[in-house]
Amino acid sequence: VKGAPSLLLRRCTHLKLRDGKIVPISSEARVQIEDTIGSIGAASLRCIALATKDEQSLDAELLKENGQYNEILKDSSRFASIETGLTLIGLVAIRDPPRPGVSESIDLCKMAGIRVIMITGDAKATAVAIARDVHILYEQDITSIKAFESKEFFGLPEAQQLEALKCDNLVICRAEPADKQ
Repeated sequence: VKGAPSLLLRRCTHLKLRDGKIVPISSEARVQIEDTIGSIGAASLRCIALATKDEQSLDAELLKENGQYNEILKDSSRFASIETGLTLIGLVAIRDPPRPGVSESIDLCKMAGIRVIMITGDAKATAVAIARDVHILYEQDITSIKAFESKEFFGLPEAQQLEALKCDNLVICRAEPADKQ
């Protein structure tokens, strides 16, 4: 299983160590993993978590008689219930640099009075770091910047949403495809 580390880590109960040994995830290890995920994002890197589930712990109904996976696995609404008791096997950090000229284009937009709204599926720390790299955001203090997780932004009263949209550039992260419409 691969996915957003913050979501996938919640579904993991075990951790695979470098020597191949599988151990329960302690609260200390969970905090260390979360810190690592935050550090990866703050370095403008995208992070993906990788986990696995032992075949013996899969429900028997998931396998067909001929050993092929059945239709249940094609229903994405069932993934969360199936993807429990996972073993975290690693984190992958990916550098996806902006295209050449993006920062300059953002600067030109700002000089022309055009505000930029960045909508991304990235985690907040990653989105903010990338937005700073391409000059969408300038503030160093993460508490003073205009960056919202999608659910946070769309959970605000409409008046507050409109106020956030009125001035300065804005970042909306952890967006779902429907949020980009």
